[in-house]
Amino acid sequence: MSAERFAELLSESRVVVLVAKTDAAARACVIAGLAERSPDVPVFEWVAGTGFAHPTGGAPDGAPPAGADPDEPAAAIRAVQRWGGEAVLLMFGADDWKNPAGVAARVTRQQDDADIASWLVFVSRGGDVTALVGGSAEPFTLDLRAKTAAPAPAAPRKKALDLKDLRDREAFGSDDWSRHLDELPPKQLAEICDRKLYEPCLGRVDDLARQLKRVFVDKDEVIDLMTAAAVAQVPLLLLGPAGTGKSMLVREFSKGLGIAPQHRRVATEDQLLSSLAELAGDTTADPLARHDRALNLLFGGQETRHFEYLVTRFTTPEELVGTVNIEVMLKFALHLRQTRGLLPRAEVVFLDEVFKANSAILNSLLSIINEKLIYNAGVPWKVNLVMLFGASNEPPQDADLAAFFDRFPIRVLCRSVAGDRVKELLKSAHAQSVLSLLPRNAKPDDLAALDPKSQLKDRRVEAMASVNDFRLLRMVCLRELGGVDLSDGSDGAEEFVGRFETAFRHLRDEYGISDRSCAHYYRLARARALVAGRGLNREDVRVLQYSGKDADDLRKLPGIVDQFI
Repeated sequence: MSAERFAELLSESRVVVLVAKTDAAARACVIAGLAERSPDVPVFEWVAGTGFAHPTGGAPDGAPPAGADPDEPAAAIRAVQRWGGEAVLLMFGADDWKNPAGVAARVTRQQDDADIASWLVFVSRGGDVTALVGGSAEPFTLDLRAKTAAPAPAAPRKKALDLKDLRDREAFGSDDWSRHLDELPPKQLAEICDRKLYEPCLGRVDDLARQLKRVFVDKDEVIDLMTAAAVAQVPLLLLGPAGTGKSMLVREFSKGLGIAPQHRRVATEDQLLSSLAELAGDTTADPLARHDRALNLLFGGQETRHFEYLVTRFTTPEELVGTVNIEVMLKFALHLRQTRGLLPRAEVVFLDEVFKANSAILNSLLSIINEKLIYNAGVPWKVNLVMLFGASNEPPQDADLAAFFDRFPIRVLCRSVAGDRVKELLKSAHAQSVLSLLPRNAKPDDLAALDPKSQLKDRRVEAMASVNDFRLLRMVCLRELGGVDLSDGSDGAEEFVGRFETAFRHLRDEYGISDRSCAHYYRLARARALVAGRGLNREDVRVLQYSGKDADDLRKLPGIVDQFI
């Protein structure tokens, strides 16, 4: 078989049967070729009776760990599929499987739902490939004699991440960059900071804030605080009476990040039910595979990046963090929640009337808020959460909610529009009504037809920034402005630290500010300075005015904090 054909096979989502003696030489030859072809794609190796291994590096987050041993090949395939990332799966010993043809057929049926780059199934030299996997796979022989020269020919490499991507919202907002930022090497962060490569991210965040201020009347303070809190990644509570735009602010903020949810029409529910009924009647498919395909039908193959929920005292944890997967429980006795489409998978989360939650909800959320972890089947999993917004008409009255209330240290009063700006409010509200006439995938011509005078151009929120801008700016915020020191040594920063300390000591007892919140306010002050494009100064002590326990406190605190500035 030619090198070109081998490379082509490695790039396809299909079953590939490699007829070669499964010895160390064959294994090393193929793994070397995979490493050359796409070094960023993890390789999963599975051998019956031995379990999983990761020959090209450690197990990625959430992947089956080394030694995990599903009892049969189909279970190994499902384990990699549930992990959900792009991968290569090597499977050895097909001639020992009970039903390899069934495994091959299952993979062929599921290949549209899987992100696995290649399926390599190894059988012994001389094995009857046709009997093993039928005609769905293409058998070939790997010539080990050529392994010293070019053991596994290189297919085109995946494009390496380039720091120039930071200049482009779409390029930097990719999933590849999201994964890279989760493990950003400190040296690369230092390079980004030293060369000020993060400045395009700051520009996009500023553009997002300006856009929101044009849409919302008399909400500049709230928008600035939302932006700074998102950079600091500190939970923010919007407190105020009904009808003051709390929910719409968060939704439009997510729209400005390009992650607003796409609403489905109720009329398509019948089509969904019909597809689910057809899927339920497919007795040839594995139950776990049917479950995964049902989720694909519901969510359209997309991950939920914005999650919002109106919480009531009757809301259960299952509505937010997922129901237990019954098939997994029955087969493996594992209490594993299905989190797809729910809070643990989202990057921006909005919980409306958050303090109506019961104790079961609060217990489920505490580890997510504090550590960004969810405990599922007894295992801690890192969630995707970047920003958590809560909203409430009033602070909690129940003393049992005090600890949960403290998890929202930044509280801002969302006031009604001032009387002298009611006409602006009316114009803005009417503009939004007209914009609602646009179809989901509106084109420029559609907007021009509705608005010949181009009056609505500044009233429509479009994607201006990305979640990755906030991910990176949080890291920059921690490294710059003094790094591990509380200030960078400048007079303004030193003055800030002194005044912040004095104000906090004065306010902590009267307003019940916890020690944990002190660190949150300091991070918010750094984020505020970074977004403003300057160093810390005494004006940043104003972050403490958002520590009030109720609306009355939030009205009084600005004047009190002024005394320390």
